[in-house]
Amino acid sequence: MKYTGIKCPVCGIPFQADDDIVVCPDCGAPYHRHCYEKEGKCLFSDTHGTGTYWTPPAEDSAAPKKDSEIVCPVCGRNNPSDALFCSRCGSSLNRPDAAPPSHQGQAPFRNDPPGYRNPYQNSGYQNPGSPIPPNAPFDSAQGDSPYQSAPNPFSPITIRADEPIEDDITAGEIAKFVQNNSSYFLSVFFHKKRTNRGHFSFSAFLFSGGWMLYRKMYRIGTIITAWMAVLFVINTFVSLNYSSPLLMKLYEQAGVSTSVYPSYEELMKVTELVYLLDPGSIFLLFTPLLTLLIQAGIMMYCGFAGNRLYYRHCVESIRRLKKENPIAAEYDKALQENGGVNVSLALCLLICYSIIVYLPNFFL
Repeated sequence: MKYTGIKCPVCGIPFQADDDIVVCPDCGAPYHRHCYEKEGKCLFSDTHGTGTYWTPPAEDSAAPKKDSEIVCPVCGRNNPSDALFCSRCGSSLNRPDAAPPSHQGQAPFRNDPPGYRNPYQNSGYQNPGSPIPPNAPFDSAQGDSPYQSAPNPFSPITIRADEPIEDDITAGEIAKFVQNNSSYFLSVFFHKKRTNRGHFSFSAFLFSGGWMLYRKMYRIGTIITAWMAVLFVINTFVSLNYSSPLLMKLYEQAGVSTSVYPSYEELMKVTELVYLLDPGSIFLLFTPLLTLLIQAGIMMYCGFAGNRLYYRHCVESIRRLKKENPIAAEYDKALQENGGVNVSLALCLLICYSIIVYLPNFFL
Protein backbone atom coordinates (compact mmCIF):
# COMPACT_ATOMS: atom_id res chain seq x y z
CA MET A 1 0.00 0.00 0.00
CA LYS A 2 1.24 3.50 -0.81
CA TYR A 3 1.06 5.93 2.09
CA THR A 4 2.13 9.09 0.20
CA GLY A 5 -0.16 12.00 1.13
CA ILE A 6 -1.69 10.24 4.16
CA LYS A 7 -1.16 12.05 7.42
CA CYS A 8 0.82 10.49 10.26
CA PRO A 9 -1.53 9.86 13.25
CA VAL A 10 1.04 11.39 15.64
CA CYS A 11 2.38 14.58 13.99
CA GLY A 12 -0.30 15.07 11.33
CA ILE A 13 2.30 15.67 8.57
CA PRO A 14 1.53 13.88 5.28
CA PHE A 15 3.90 11.09 4.32
CA GLN A 16 6.35 11.73 1.48
CA ALA A 17 7.49 9.12 -1.00
CA ASP A 18 10.90 8.74 0.67
CA ASP A 19 9.81 8.95 4.32
CA ASP A 20 10.92 6.25 6.76
CA ILE A 21 7.51 4.70 7.54
CA VAL A 22 6.71 1.95 10.02
CA VAL A 23 3.42 0.05 10.12
CA CYS A 24 1.74 -1.42 13.18
CA PRO A 25 1.72 -5.23 12.73
CA ASP A 26 -1.65 -5.54 14.52
CA CYS A 27 -3.85 -2.93 12.86
CA GLY A 28 -1.75 -1.64 9.92
CA ALA A 29 -1.61 2.02 10.99
CA PRO A 30 1.39 3.84 9.43
CA TYR A 31 3.72 6.19 11.34
CA HIS A 32 6.92 8.13 10.82
CA ARG A 33 9.59 6.03 12.47
CA HIS A 34 10.61 8.77 14.89
CA CYS A 35 6.91 9.43 15.74
CA TYR A 36 6.35 5.76 16.51
CA GLU A 37 9.46 5.57 18.69
CA LYS A 38 8.42 8.76 20.47
CA GLU A 39 4.98 7.33 21.38
CA GLY A 40 6.34 3.86 22.12
CA LYS A 41 3.14 2.18 20.99
CA CYS A 42 0.37 2.29 18.41
CA LEU A 43 -2.25 4.97 19.04
CA PHE A 44 -4.97 2.44 18.17
CA SER A 45 -3.77 -0.26 20.57
CA ASP A 46 -7.18 -0.35 22.26
CA THR A 47 -8.65 -1.83 19.07
CA HIS A 48 -6.05 -4.58 18.70
CA GLY A 49 -7.51 -8.06 18.86
CA THR A 50 -11.02 -6.87 18.02
CA GLY A 51 -10.78 -7.54 14.30
CA THR A 52 -10.68 -3.80 13.53
CA TYR A 53 -8.00 -2.56 11.15
CA TRP A 54 -6.80 0.88 10.26
CA THR A 55 -8.11 2.43 7.05
CA PRO A 56 -6.96 5.72 5.50
CA PRO A 57 -9.31 8.69 5.94
CA ALA A 58 -11.21 9.61 2.80
CA GLU A 59 -9.76 13.13 2.69
CA ASP A 60 -6.19 11.81 2.99
CA SER A 61 -6.50 8.90 0.55
CA ALA A 62 -5.04 10.90 -2.31
CA ALA A 63 -1.77 12.77 -2.49
CA PRO A 64 -1.88 16.59 -2.52
CA LYS A 65 -2.22 18.17 -5.92
CA LYS A 66 1.01 19.21 -7.55
CA ASP A 67 -0.23 22.75 -8.27
CA SER A 68 -0.74 23.32 -4.52
CA GLU A 69 2.81 22.39 -3.57
CA ILE A 70 6.30 23.84 -3.77
CA VAL A 71 9.19 21.46 -4.31
CA CYS A 72 12.27 22.26 -2.22
CA PRO A 73 15.21 22.92 -4.56
CA VAL A 74 17.62 21.35 -2.03
CA CYS A 75 16.06 18.10 -0.84
CA GLY A 76 12.98 17.66 -3.07
CA ARG A 77 10.39 17.76 -0.27
CA ASN A 78 6.85 18.77 -1.30
CA ASN A 79 5.72 21.76 0.77
CA PRO A 80 2.47 23.77 0.91
CA SER A 81 2.27 26.56 -1.66
CA ASP A 82 2.37 29.27 1.02
CA ALA A 83 5.34 27.82 2.94
CA LEU A 84 8.40 30.02 3.33
CA PHE A 85 10.85 27.25 4.24
CA CYS A 86 11.20 23.55 3.61
CA SER A 87 9.62 21.39 6.32
CA ARG A 88 12.56 18.96 6.14
CA CYS A 89 15.81 20.88 5.63
CA GLY A 90 14.69 24.45 6.40
CA SER A 91 15.90 25.83 3.05
CA SER A 92 14.22 28.95 1.69
CA LEU A 93 11.43 28.29 -0.82
CA ASN A 94 11.23 31.92 -1.90
CA ARG A 95 14.03 31.67 -4.49
CA PRO A 96 13.56 32.79 -8.09
CA ASP A 97 15.83 30.02 -9.35
CA ALA A 98 14.08 27.28 -7.38
CA ALA A 99 13.77 24.10 -9.40
CA PRO A 100 13.32 20.45 -8.53
CA PRO A 101 16.64 18.68 -8.00
CA SER A 102 17.81 16.09 -10.47
CA HIS A 103 17.30 13.31 -7.96
CA GLN A 104 13.62 14.10 -7.34
CA GLY A 105 11.49 11.01 -7.43
CA GLN A 106 14.44 8.71 -6.83
CA ALA A 107 14.88 6.65 -3.72
CA PRO A 108 17.01 8.37 -1.07
CA PHE A 109 20.69 7.49 -1.20
CA ARG A 110 21.99 5.20 1.53
CA ASN A 111 25.66 4.41 1.88
CA ASP A 112 25.12 0.84 3.01
CA PRO A 113 28.13 -1.41 3.60
CA PRO A 114 28.92 -4.09 0.99
CA GLY A 115 26.74 -7.13 1.29
CA TYR A 116 24.01 -5.44 3.34
CA ARG A 117 20.44 -6.01 2.23
CA ASN A 118 17.49 -4.23 3.77
CA PRO A 119 15.00 -7.00 4.71
CA TYR A 120 12.12 -4.49 4.65
CA GLN A 121 12.89 -2.89 1.29
CA ASN A 122 10.00 -2.95 -1.24
CA SER A 123 7.68 -4.57 1.29
CA GLY A 124 4.45 -3.33 2.77
CA TYR A 125 5.50 -3.99 6.35
CA GLN A 126 8.31 -2.18 8.13
CA ASN A 127 9.28 -3.41 11.56
CA PRO A 128 9.47 -0.54 14.08
CA GLY A 129 12.44 -2.24 15.67
CA SER A 130 14.32 -2.99 12.48
CA PRO A 131 18.04 -2.28 12.82
CA ILE A 132 19.87 0.50 10.99
CA PRO A 133 22.81 -0.72 8.87
CA PRO A 134 26.05 -0.38 10.81
CA ASN A 135 28.24 2.63 9.98
CA ALA A 136 25.58 3.95 7.57
CA PRO A 137 25.86 7.76 7.73
CA PHE A 138 22.65 9.74 7.97
CA ASP A 139 22.13 12.47 5.39
CA SER A 140 19.78 15.14 6.73
CA ALA A 141 19.04 16.28 3.20
CA GLN A 142 17.62 12.88 2.28
CA GLY A 143 15.35 11.98 5.16
CA ASP A 144 14.51 12.28 8.84
CA SER A 145 16.71 10.52 11.33
CA PRO A 146 15.12 7.50 13.00
CA TYR A 147 16.60 8.75 16.25
CA GLN A 148 15.14 12.25 15.88
CA SER A 149 13.81 13.63 19.15
CA ALA A 150 10.72 15.77 19.72
CA PRO A 151 10.13 18.50 17.12
CA ASN A 152 12.18 21.66 17.52
CA PRO A 153 10.00 24.45 19.01
CA PHE A 154 11.73 26.86 16.62
CA SER A 155 10.97 24.75 13.52
CA PRO A 156 9.78 26.90 10.60
CA ILE A 157 7.34 24.23 9.46
CA THR A 158 4.29 26.04 10.90
CA ILE A 159 5.15 29.51 9.54
CA ARG A 160 3.34 30.71 6.41
CA ALA A 161 4.14 33.77 4.31
CA ASP A 162 0.82 35.46 5.09
CA GLU A 163 0.88 34.66 8.81
CA PRO A 164 0.83 37.95 10.77
CA ILE A 165 3.54 38.56 13.32
CA GLU A 166 2.19 42.07 13.99
CA ASP A 167 -1.15 43.56 13.03
CA ASP A 168 0.35 45.17 9.94
CA ILE A 169 3.38 42.92 9.27
CA THR A 170 3.47 39.36 7.96
CA ALA A 171 6.09 36.64 8.13
CA GLY A 172 6.80 37.10 4.43
CA GLU A 173 7.74 40.74 4.97
CA ILE A 174 10.02 39.81 7.87
CA ALA A 175 11.70 37.14 5.73
CA LYS A 176 12.30 39.60 2.87
CA PHE A 177 13.83 42.12 5.27
CA VAL A 178 15.98 39.70 7.32
CA GLN A 179 17.20 37.71 4.27
CA ASN A 180 20.27 35.95 5.73
CA ASN A 181 19.26 33.19 8.16
CA SER A 182 15.62 34.32 8.02
CA SER A 183 14.29 30.87 8.99
CA TYR A 184 16.04 31.08 12.37
CA PHE A 185 14.93 34.63 13.13
CA LEU A 186 11.34 34.01 12.02
CA SER A 187 11.14 31.01 14.33
CA VAL A 188 12.64 32.99 17.23
CA PHE A 189 10.31 35.95 16.62
CA PHE A 190 7.17 33.79 16.49
CA HIS A 191 8.30 31.84 19.55
CA LYS A 192 8.70 35.09 21.45
CA LYS A 193 5.27 36.33 20.35
CA ARG A 194 3.55 33.10 21.36
CA THR A 195 5.34 32.44 24.66
CA ASN A 196 6.61 35.93 25.60
CA ARG A 197 9.99 34.33 26.23
CA GLY A 198 13.24 35.45 24.67
CA HIS A 199 15.93 33.28 23.11
CA PHE A 200 19.60 33.78 24.00
CA SER A 201 21.73 34.78 20.99
CA PHE A 202 25.26 33.39 21.15
CA SER A 203 26.25 35.43 18.09
CA ALA A 204 25.21 38.66 19.79
CA PHE A 205 26.95 37.52 22.98
CA LEU A 206 30.27 36.76 21.28
CA PHE A 207 30.41 39.71 18.88
CA SER A 208 28.23 42.26 20.73
CA GLY A 209 28.26 45.58 18.87
CA GLY A 210 29.87 44.03 15.81
CA TRP A 211 26.92 41.65 15.43
CA MET A 212 24.48 44.54 15.67
CA LEU A 213 26.36 46.55 13.04
CA TYR A 214 26.42 43.45 10.84
CA ARG A 215 22.63 43.28 11.19
CA LYS A 216 22.39 47.01 10.28
CA MET A 217 21.38 48.18 13.76
CA TYR A 218 23.80 51.04 13.36
CA ARG A 219 22.83 53.29 16.27
CA ILE A 220 22.99 50.83 19.16
CA GLY A 221 25.73 48.85 17.41
CA THR A 222 27.96 51.94 17.24
CA ILE A 223 27.34 52.77 20.90
CA ILE A 224 28.16 49.26 22.14
CA THR A 225 31.16 48.91 19.83
CA ALA A 226 32.53 52.26 21.04
CA TRP A 227 32.11 51.25 24.68
CA MET A 228 33.83 47.90 24.13
CA ALA A 229 36.69 49.61 22.27
CA VAL A 230 37.15 52.24 25.02
CA LEU A 231 37.14 49.57 27.72
CA PHE A 232 39.68 47.51 25.79
CA VAL A 233 42.00 50.51 25.32
CA ILE A 234 41.74 51.41 29.02
CA ASN A 235 42.42 47.82 30.01
CA THR A 236 45.48 47.58 27.75
CA PHE A 237 46.91 50.98 28.67
CA VAL A 238 46.52 50.57 32.43
CA SER A 239 47.81 46.99 32.35
CA LEU A 240 50.98 47.88 30.44
CA ASN A 241 51.80 51.09 32.30
CA TYR A 242 50.50 50.62 35.85
CA SER A 243 48.94 47.31 36.89
CA SER A 244 51.56 44.88 35.58
CA PRO A 245 54.63 46.89 36.80
CA LEU A 246 52.95 47.42 40.17
CA LEU A 247 52.12 43.75 40.53
CA MET A 248 55.68 42.76 39.61
CA LYS A 249 56.97 45.18 42.27
CA LEU A 250 54.71 43.60 44.90
CA TYR A 251 55.96 40.15 43.93
CA GLU A 252 59.55 41.30 44.37
CA GLN A 253 58.82 42.84 47.78
CA ALA A 254 57.18 39.60 48.91
CA GLY A 255 60.07 37.51 47.55
CA VAL A 256 57.78 35.62 45.19
CA SER A 257 59.12 34.25 41.91
CA THR A 258 57.16 35.14 38.78
CA SER A 259 58.47 32.17 36.80
CA VAL A 260 56.17 29.68 38.57
CA TYR A 261 52.64 29.88 39.95
CA PRO A 262 52.80 31.18 43.54
CA SER A 263 51.67 29.09 46.48
CA TYR A 264 48.86 30.04 48.84
CA GLU A 265 51.29 31.43 51.43
CA GLU A 266 53.03 33.55 48.80
CA LEU A 267 49.71 34.92 47.56
CA MET A 268 48.80 35.91 51.12
CA LYS A 269 52.06 37.86 51.40
CA VAL A 270 51.27 39.73 48.19
CA THR A 271 47.73 40.42 49.44
CA GLU A 272 49.07 41.92 52.67
CA LEU A 273 51.24 44.29 50.65
CA VAL A 274 48.22 45.30 48.54
CA TYR A 275 46.44 46.51 51.70
CA LEU A 276 49.39 48.82 52.38
CA LEU A 277 49.01 50.63 49.05
CA ASP A 278 47.30 54.01 48.70
CA PRO A 279 43.73 54.05 47.26
CA GLY A 280 44.93 55.36 43.88
CA SER A 281 47.38 52.48 43.42
CA ILE A 282 44.76 49.94 44.47
CA PHE A 283 42.33 51.37 41.92
CA LEU A 284 44.92 51.17 39.14
CA LEU A 285 45.81 47.62 40.16
CA PHE A 286 42.22 46.40 39.81
CA THR A 287 41.18 48.59 36.87
CA PRO A 288 41.86 45.84 34.26
CA LEU A 289 39.68 43.41 36.21
CA LEU A 290 36.94 46.03 36.49
CA THR A 291 36.97 46.70 32.74
CA LEU A 292 36.76 42.97 32.02
CA LEU A 293 33.71 42.66 34.28
CA ILE A 294 32.02 45.58 32.51
CA GLN A 295 32.78 44.04 29.11
CA ALA A 296 31.34 40.71 30.27
CA GLY A 297 28.20 42.51 31.45
CA ILE A 298 27.79 44.20 28.06
CA MET A 299 28.23 40.85 26.29
CA MET A 300 25.60 39.21 28.50
CA TYR A 301 23.20 42.07 27.80
CA CYS A 302 23.73 41.65 24.04
CA GLY A 303 23.19 37.91 24.30
CA PHE A 304 19.89 38.18 26.16
CA ALA A 305 18.56 41.30 24.40
CA GLY A 306 20.03 40.81 20.91
CA ASN A 307 17.09 39.01 19.30
CA ARG A 308 14.58 41.31 21.00
CA LEU A 309 16.43 44.40 19.77
CA TYR A 310 16.67 42.97 16.26
CA TYR A 311 12.96 42.17 16.23
CA ARG A 312 12.17 45.75 17.20
CA HIS A 313 14.56 46.99 14.52
CA CYS A 314 12.86 44.84 11.86
CA VAL A 315 9.35 45.90 12.82
CA GLU A 316 10.16 49.63 12.99
CA SER A 317 12.10 49.53 9.72
CA ILE A 318 9.37 47.64 7.85
CA ARG A 319 6.69 50.05 9.04
CA ARG A 320 8.81 53.02 7.97
CA LEU A 321 9.54 51.51 4.55
CA LYS A 322 5.88 50.61 4.04
CA LYS A 323 4.89 54.19 4.77
CA GLU A 324 7.58 55.64 2.49
CA ASN A 325 6.88 53.22 -0.39
CA PRO A 326 3.13 52.79 -1.03
CA ILE A 327 3.76 51.05 -4.37
CA ALA A 328 4.29 47.29 -3.93
CA ALA A 329 7.24 47.00 -6.33
CA GLU A 330 9.09 49.89 -4.70
CA TYR A 331 8.28 48.50 -1.26
CA ASP A 332 9.77 45.07 -2.09
CA LYS A 333 12.87 46.75 -3.50
CA ALA A 334 13.22 48.86 -0.34
CA LEU A 335 12.99 45.76 1.84
CA GLN A 336 15.82 44.12 -0.10
CA GLU A 337 18.05 47.21 -0.02
CA ASN A 338 17.51 48.22 3.61
CA GLY A 339 17.37 44.71 5.07
CA GLY A 340 19.87 41.87 5.09
CA VAL A 341 23.37 42.26 6.49
CA ASN A 342 26.39 44.52 5.97
CA VAL A 343 29.23 42.15 5.13
CA SER A 344 31.76 44.85 4.21
CA LEU A 345 31.32 46.55 7.57
CA ALA A 346 31.77 43.23 9.35
CA LEU A 347 35.07 42.61 7.54
CA CYS A 348 36.23 46.15 8.34
CA LEU A 349 35.45 45.63 12.03
CA LEU A 350 37.34 42.33 12.01
CA ILE A 351 40.43 44.01 10.55
CA CYS A 352 40.24 46.90 13.03
CA TYR A 353 39.82 44.49 15.92
CA SER A 354 42.88 42.50 14.84
CA ILE A 355 44.95 45.69 14.63
CA ILE A 356 43.86 46.87 18.08
CA VAL A 357 44.52 43.48 19.67
CA TYR A 358 47.99 42.96 18.21
CA LEU A 359 49.14 46.60 18.21
CA PRO A 360 50.35 46.53 21.87
CA ASN A 361 52.76 43.71 21.01
CA PHE A 362 54.85 46.16 18.96
CA PHE A 363 55.42 48.37 22.03
CA LEU A 364 56.56 45.62 24.39
